[in-house]
Amino acid sequence: EAPMASTLAYVARLEEAAAGDAPRYLAHHYTRYLGDLSGGQAIGARMKSLYGASDEQLSFYRFEQIPAGPRYKNEYRAAMDAVGFTPEQEDAFVDEALVAFRLNGAVFDELGSRVGVAA
Repeated sequence: EAPMASTLAYVARLEEAAAGDAPRYLAHHYTRYLGDLSGGQAIGARMKSLYGASDEQLSFYRFEQIPAGPRYKNEYRAAMDAVGFTPEQEDAFVDEALVAFRLNGAVFDELGSRVGVAA
């Protein structure tokens, strides 16, 4: 199946961020990784019930190599704090995290419209 327009838009933004701006690219990593680690179980369950996704398709939402989620998230955040961004880079990071949330939301909205589920 061809990628959805929202997916293509997200990929384009990731490529743009990866090509030139570490804080912006890292914002996508932070959003995806910690977002999926934090809410992935709920999202995976919802994807399974709404779309009939298989366990293999939902493997993206499993973090079997991370034994202690809360401790890992705290260490991840501490590592992010230690990066040493300038105030301008911090602003860019936050701005791009908001873009990442919007782009991810658009993917879920488009998935929902394809199967007739309201977002």
